[in-house]
Amino acid sequence: MSTPTSNTVDSAASLGMQLATPLKVDHNAIPYAVVPNGARLHSLEEFLMRPVATKARMAFTRAASLVSFGQKFKNDAMTVSFDENQAAFQVIVDDHLPGQPAWKQHTASLQLKLSPEAEAWFGGQGKLKARNQEDFSLFIEDHLIDVVKPKGTEVLAMVLEFKAVSSASFSSAIRLSDGNIQLSYAVENKPGNVAFPEKMTIHIPMFAGQHRTEVELRVRYRIHEGKLSLWYEVIGFDLLRQQAIDQYVAQVQEGIGLPVLFRTL
Repeated sequence: MSTPTSNTVDSAASLGMQLATPLKVDHNAIPYAVVPNGARLHSLEEFLMRPVATKARMAFTRAASLVSFGQKFKNDAMTVSFDENQAAFQVIVDDHLPGQPAWKQHTASLQLKLSPEAEAWFGGQGKLKARNQEDFSLFIEDHLIDVVKPKGTEVLAMVLEFKAVSSASFSSAIRLSDGNIQLSYAVENKPGNVAFPEKMTIHIPMFAGQHRTEVELRVRYRIHEGKLSLWYEVIGFDLLRQQAIDQYVAQVQEGIGLPVLFRTL
C-alpha cells in the first residue's frame, strides 16, 4: 500500500522525466529539453552529429580568400556588400530573402588596408610631413627600391648631396629647364648648389594584396632662416585610392559572381 509521501515523490519524478524529454519545434529545429530546475529550456544541439545551422564570422586579409569563401557557400540568400566609408567588404551567406527572414550568422569580411609600401609613403594621409634635408634624404634612401622616376642612381646622387650639405645655410631656389629645382647654399661662406627633381614616380601597391601601380609625387620645399624643409604630396591621391578600390570590387564581384552592394555596414 502506497503512502501519500511515496505518491508525491513518484509523481514528481514522473513529471521531471516528462519535462526533460527532448522536444523539437519542427523537423529543422534545434532539439531542446525543459530542465526541471527552474523549468529552463536547454539546447541539446551540442549532442547532435552536426550543428543545425552554421554560425561563423570569418575575417580575411586577401580578396582571393574572400572570393574562395563566396564560391564555396554561394546560394540564393548570399549578399556581398562594400562600405566605402570603412573600405570593407562583407559577405552574408544566410541573408534575408523575401518572406524568409534569417539570422545572418554566417558571414565573412575583408577590411582593405594600405600595403606596407603605401603606409610608408603615405602614412594614411597621402603626404609626408616636412623634414630637414637629412631626414628627407634618409627616408628616400630607405625606400629607394620603390622609386622608378628619376632613375635610382639619380635619386641616390641627390640623397648623397643633401647628406653632404646637412649643415648648409640655404638662400634661394630656381626651377631648371630639365624639371629639377636648384637650391643655392653656403657652407662656411663657401657657396654651392644642389638640385632635386620637382616630381618623382614610385611603383607600389595601394592596398595589401594588389599589384603595383605608378604613383606620382610632387616634391615641395621651404627655406626659412637658412633652413631647408622638404616634403612631397601625392598627385591625385583620392582618384588613385578610388581606382584601387574599384579594382578590388571588380575582382570580388567577378570572382563570386554576385553584384557588390554599396551600403553602410
